[in-house]
Amino acid sequence: DAALTLSSSKQLTESKAARAEVQVTRDQLARIVEELAAIESRAAVTRDEIVSQRADQLNQRVYVLTVLAGVCLPLSVLTGMLGMNVGGIPLAASTSGFLITTLSMLTLSAVTLGVLRMIKWI
Repeated sequence: DAALTLSSSKQLTESKAARAEVQVTRDQLARIVEELAAIESRAAVTRDEIVSQRADQLNQRVYVLTVLAGVCLPLSVLTGMLGMNVGGIPLAASTSGFLITTLSMLTLSAVTLGVLRMIKWI
């Protein structure tokens, strides 16, 4: 806009050389502005791609944490119940109670993982 105003001023209409120089400068400025607009649009596309990649990485990490929580939650409930100091805890008097409890927890983990694989979550 400033170059257009300058090229149409009365002082430049008297000098053809000055008018031509202003015209060349105006054309150069127009090309620079167009290049800057193109660079800005390419930068926006690049920024959007980076944001998309980071969102995908975050979603993948959240997915892994969700599956891990799904496997650990039943085990946590079971160990919490078995850790209470009350009478009547199953296998408390048995000499192989710890082994049976450990094997049952491993079985529960395997079943949980099997179900997650069966429904194609992992």
